[in-house]
Amino acid sequence: MLELIEDYLVNMSFILLPILLCQSLLTRDHTCFETKKQKVLLSIIFSVTSLLCLSFPVVLEGGILDLRLIPFIVATLYGGFRVGLIVLITSLLYRFYLGGLGFYISIVEYLIVFLLLLLIIDRYRSYTFAKKLVTSSVICLLPTLVGIPVAYYLFGIEALKVSVILIIFTQLSILCCIYIMESTLEKVRIIIELHKLEKESIVSHLAASVSHEVRNPLTVTKGFLQLLKEKNKNSEDHQYFTMALDELKNAELILSDFLTFAKPAIESITTVDMYEEIQRSINVIRPLANLSNVNIHFEGKPLKFKGDKQKIHQAYVNILKNCIEAMPKGGNLKISLQDNEKYLEIIIKDTGIGMSQSQLLRLGEPFFSTKETGTGLGMMVAFSIIKSMGGTLEVSSVLNGGTTFKISFLMVTDLTKAH
Repeated sequence: MLELIEDYLVNMSFILLPILLCQSLLTRDHTCFETKKQKVLLSIIFSVTSLLCLSFPVVLEGGILDLRLIPFIVATLYGGFRVGLIVLITSLLYRFYLGGLGFYISIVEYLIVFLLLLLIIDRYRSYTFAKKLVTSSVICLLPTLVGIPVAYYLFGIEALKVSVILIIFTQLSILCCIYIMESTLEKVRIIIELHKLEKESIVSHLAASVSHEVRNPLTVTKGFLQLLKEKNKNSEDHQYFTMALDELKNAELILSDFLTFAKPAIESITTVDMYEEIQRSINVIRPLANLSNVNIHFEGKPLKFKGDKQKIHQAYVNILKNCIEAMPKGGNLKISLQDNEKYLEIIIKDTGIGMSQSQLLRLGEPFFSTKETGTGLGMMVAFSIIKSMGGTLEVSSVLNGGTTFKISFLMVTDLTKAH
C-alpha cells in the first residue's frame, strides 16, 4: 500500500510542479494564459508532464495506471484547443511507442475526453468555481467508467480493482489541479484590479489638480486665435488658424473627460426616460455606424430612472462608439432595454473583435485601450458616470466573438419608494 501511495505521489508531483511554475509565470506577466509565449510554454510543460506520467505509472497486480489524462484536461481548459491538441498528439505517439493493448484503451479515453472538452471549452471561463470543479471531475470520470467493461473483458476481475483505484486517484488529482489553477487566476485578477485602482487614484488626483489650471490658458489662447482668424479671413494663413482651433477643441474634450472622471458630479438630477435617451444616443452615433457598415438594432419599452440626462447620454455614446470601432469590417450592434423586477437593464452586444480575459480585466483603466490610437478615456469616463449614478456595469467578452455590456439602474418607482 505504501508503494502504491508513493507511486501516486510521484505522478502528482509531475503534474503539480509545472502548475506551480505556471503560477509564477502568470503572476509575473499579469495575464491569463493568453500570450503566444505562454501557450507555447504550456504545450511543452504539459506534454512533458504527460510523458513522465506514462513513463512512471502506478504499478498494480492487475495492471498499471497513470494520470496522463490530467495534464491533457488542464492544458485544454486553460491553454485552449491548440495547446490541448499538442498534448494529445504527444501522449498518443508516446503511448503507441510503449505498445500493448493499453494503447487502444487510451485512444478511446482520449477521444471521449476530447469531445467533452470541445463542448464546454468556450463557456468554461464563465463557469463558477464550483461548476468548474464538477465539470472537470465528470470529464475525468467518464472515460474510466466507459473503459471498465473493455478492461474487464481484456484483463478480468483485477481490472475492476485497478479502475476503482484509478477513479480515486484521478478525482483527487483533477480537483487539486483545478483548485490551484483557479487560485492562481484569482490572484492575477486581484493584482490587475489593484493596479487599476492605483492608476485610477493617481489619474483622478492629477486630473482634479491640473485640468482647471490648463483649461484657463487654453480658453485665453482660443479667444485670441478666434480674433486672429477673423482678422485674417482672406489670408493664406486662415487655414492654419482653423486647424489650431480644432486641435484646441480636441484638447478641451480630453480635459472634460479628465474632469468627469476625477469628479463625476451629477449636476442635474431629473427623471430620465431611458428609452428616449438610448434612442437619442443611437441617433448621434448612427453616422459613424453607417460609415463602418454596422447595423444597429434597438428594442425595449419606456422605463424611467433618476439621474443626470447629459451625463448618461455621454456614457452611452462612449460605449456605443467603442462597440462600433470594435467592428472595423462591419457587423451588428444589438441594444435591448428591459425591466428586471426593481431594476432596468440595458444590454449592448456587438459582433466585434472581442477581448481576451486580461484585456477585459483592464477595461476602464486609465490610458488602457485595445485600439492603436485610443486613449482609454471614453470607457474610463463611462464607467465613472454609471458608478456615480448608483448603476452597475458588467462586461463579458470572447476574443473574436464580440463583447456584451450589461448596465443596471434602479427604476424610478423604487427610488421614489426608497425616499
